[in-house]
Amino acid sequence: MRWSLVALLALSGLAHAQSPRQNAEAAFDEVERESVRYREAELPVAVTPRRAEAAIAPPKSPATQAPPARPATEAPARPASMAPATQAPPARPAAKAPATQAPVTAAAPPPLTAQPGGDLDAVLDLRRLDHALLAHAIVLETNDARQRHGLRPLPVERRLNAAAQLHAERMAQLDFFDHNDPHDARYRTPKDRAAQAGITNPHIAENILTGFALQHDGGPLYVIDRARGQFSRTPRGPAIARHTYRSFAKRSVERWLLSPGHRRNLLSKNGLQMGAGAAVMPPQADGFPKLTGVQVFQWFEPAR
Repeated sequence: MRWSLVALLALSGLAHAQSPRQNAEAAFDEVERESVRYREAELPVAVTPRRAEAAIAPPKSPATQAPPARPATEAPARPASMAPATQAPPARPAAKAPATQAPVTAAAPPPLTAQPGGDLDAVLDLRRLDHALLAHAIVLETNDARQRHGLRPLPVERRLNAAAQLHAERMAQLDFFDHNDPHDARYRTPKDRAAQAGITNPHIAENILTGFALQHDGGPLYVIDRARGQFSRTPRGPAIARHTYRSFAKRSVERWLLSPGHRRNLLSKNGLQMGAGAAVMPPQADGFPKLTGVQVFQWFEPAR
């Protein structure tokens, strides 16, 4: 018997997901594989950072209003659609004192170094993901896009890497997709996370997404081996290839550029430094392998 699954993702500023079909583990035989249908998500409206003395256009929603966090009880299994989103902080007070709370080290792989070793064209191995290499690939693709648009490339700031990696790991491990971390006040906002990484003057713009680990942009899928994350585009076709470090980063940057808000963050002349992070999402009921990705930008002045 063939079972179909439609995973839709609707976004408006922040991502929220519809509940997936409950019994997604239906059996199938060698002749007739289970069919699963996914499509790529629509892109949300983005928010950009601004400082009090800068005449920068405000977002559609009030800059001082924090977006609501996803309830912890909402949809335990993520939809298959890839979901990017952006956020940036409200205006910084002119006389605000630096954060005094001691930096907290992210429970994640080490921050990206200037030139991490590794093959960017290696296939992603989700059991032994090289987080630093994938973050480096995201930085390279970001700077390639900036240079194509006549902008200077952004240097990597190791503390921004730490903040980005922390958020990518927490979203993956704690099963939420939001710029606001609902689980710990120390890491609530992008600005909080940068401060926890040791930055005393954070002016942060952030892009986030969830992305397929397979080179699949949407459409019908057929299960080959759910436990091993193998799917095909046709009932008896070959398994869809996994992304390489380079191709996943390239696809992620392409998707951010499709949204005016993400594009504004990525191509802003105000950007001075950046960091990136990525993490593997735990296995979901649908078995489709996914990752979280984060870009963090420091605007207006170099991080101190």
